[in-house]
Amino acid sequence: MTVPEMTTTVLPQSKAYQEDTSRVARRARVSAYRHRWAILALALLGGVADGTQAATLTALVQAGRQGVVGFTDYVSSSISGPLLNDAAFTDTEYGFPAVSPYTDECANIGNPQVKKGTSGVYGFALKGPTEGAVLLIEGTGTWRRVVPTLSDLVMNGSVVFTSGRWRNTYQGENWSIIDGYTQSDEYGLDSEDRVACPYALHETHFRYSSKAISGSTLNVRFLIDAPEGGLSPGEYTLMDPLYHIDNTSNNRGLRKKLLLDGVNVKVVHYGCTLTAPTSISLDSFNPDATIFVGAQCTDGAVKSQDPITAWLAIERSGVSRNFSLFPDALQMSDGNEDFWIVGNWSSSQPGCNDNESDMYFDGRPGIALGKVSPGQSVDFGVIPLTFRLCYAEDGVSGEYTAQATLSLIQR
Repeated sequence: MTVPEMTTTVLPQSKAYQEDTSRVARRARVSAYRHRWAILALALLGGVADGTQAATLTALVQAGRQGVVGFTDYVSSSISGPLLNDAAFTDTEYGFPAVSPYTDECANIGNPQVKKGTSGVYGFALKGPTEGAVLLIEGTGTWRRVVPTLSDLVMNGSVVFTSGRWRNTYQGENWSIIDGYTQSDEYGLDSEDRVACPYALHETHFRYSSKAISGSTLNVRFLIDAPEGGLSPGEYTLMDPLYHIDNTSNNRGLRKKLLLDGVNVKVVHYGCTLTAPTSISLDSFNPDATIFVGAQCTDGAVKSQDPITAWLAIERSGVSRNFSLFPDALQMSDGNEDFWIVGNWSSSQPGCNDNESDMYFDGRPGIALGKVSPGQSVDFGVIPLTFRLCYAEDGVSGEYTAQATLSLIQR
């Protein structure tokens, strides 16, 4: 089964449907469009995170599988303040925001904490019973630089990390000559073989001031990339803590903050399967839909030592992955802000107003199905999920697509 790539994204709701849901029933206003979206069923495995302070992330994954077999939850970090020293902006500025096991520089392929995964992308190595497990960074970041010596020039940037690779887009608020973007190569590296280390380019030299407020943010998680043959059961951990660093040339303006105390990956024999429709059609005549999914979990031939709890989760993917503001709405493929989908983890139809749905499309655990003990095989039966198409009155009719990945995660 093909697994769509995943990022942390949400619906821009500038025309958020604040009217009552009776507007949905006004079918004559928008009648010619159909919205098709795919829910792909697979067993991805998740963990927990502290969103405001340094944390130890956890993940529970199945033994014997290779490639991306699971992911942690997200962790967030923010750095803001004057740079520690004045620093010249050279042709290449790197490391903001970056993730590194070092407090003063990005890691590179010559460091023991960095390894290439089965996917071909470099990440942070895990140590455990089986060699070769790697963590690949995924999520978003932002950064800001202020340069008082140039009429308060402000540089703003945003970074998207995708399965260990990244793209950094930046622009000047009042000096468009610095607009541009950089990105890693196919292996997740920059030109100096550094990992998770975005950089910016500029032909004009100038100096950042220690008196100017700058900073960066991160909201990231880590995918577990298992080697060929899969992982043997047991515990896998990071070699060292990971830091959020905010750098300038020659480390002269370095700022840092502990991002993660560690990542603990537990590998077990449990295997779970999920069955669901591959597509759903919604339109102005039929804005509501209920689907039924099946879920089963079974311990392996070698009995696991600990029980698990199975959860359902859903996350925007494919054509919907790059749109983010509100986690409880799934946006259409073209970024159109006039149409979105909401959902409930039950047979109760959701509404389009705030607090009228309980499904979040950011991969967080949605509904607990139940516990599975060592040696057990559990069928959780048929679970109803409901969805509603929401739209603004002045939305342009047409055919749109949204995509999400429905997952069965183990905790």
